Amino acid sequence: MGNSKSRKSFRKSKKYLKQVELVEAIVSTVENGSERERHLALENLHLLSVIASEKYKTMISEFALSTLVEKMLHGTNSESENAAAILCNLSIVPKLRNDIHESGGTRASVRLAQTGNEIQREKAAFVLYQLSDELTYLRTIVSQNGLDTLVDMIEHCTLRGKSDAAKVLFDISKHVEFKDAVAKAEGFQALIDYYVKLARDGTHKEKELAAESLSRITEDVGRYLLYLK
Repeated sequence: MGNSKSRKSFRKSKKYLKQVELVEAIVSTVENGSERERHLALENLHLLSVIASEKYKTMISEFALSTLVEKMLHGTNSESENAAAILCNLSIVPKLRNDIHESGGTRASVRLAQTGNEIQREKAAFVLYQLSDELTYLRTIVSQNGLDTLVDMIEHCTLRGKSDAAKVLFDISKHVEFKDAVAKAEGFQALIDYYVKLARDGTHKEKELAAESLSRITEDVGRYLLYLK
């Protein structure tokens, strides 16, 4: 019985070591390979991040985060899109969000949302939405001129990008310390316009979300106006 457990543990450790070697080899290629090799390596890492367990995602995060952030900002369009897509998949895991933030992922996502193409902006908005439940991360978004960026994305992005940008801006607008900045960036108006349109044209579920959001926003705006007086 004891030997059987030991053999299983050994097989698991060998499997884990092989997984580590695979991720390390892919990351090394992303960092040092030719353009074609980097493209294929990032596609492979993206596929792994889609199908990976939480444990495997944690491993990818440990070995690849700084490289992914660098490729988001300084890679080719294809490299940037794949790196952002991988970060999307990692950001789904709550315990990895602080690592993403500490590795510069929040700043990189804001920057990509400001300068990227539609696909890059959509993926950046998704990462920012995953990070929008922590005040520290929200402060970073705001400090990087993120409010103007989010307002622009609500007006000019893919449907998914608009939705995630609106959710991030909505989360920011809940905090008293940001209300002046949100108002100055015309964020309340952007949210109201977005959710009014969603209430009119969206699916049944989207209309319910829009109604709930509009109720919260109008309450917040009312309290904000009283606060200004």
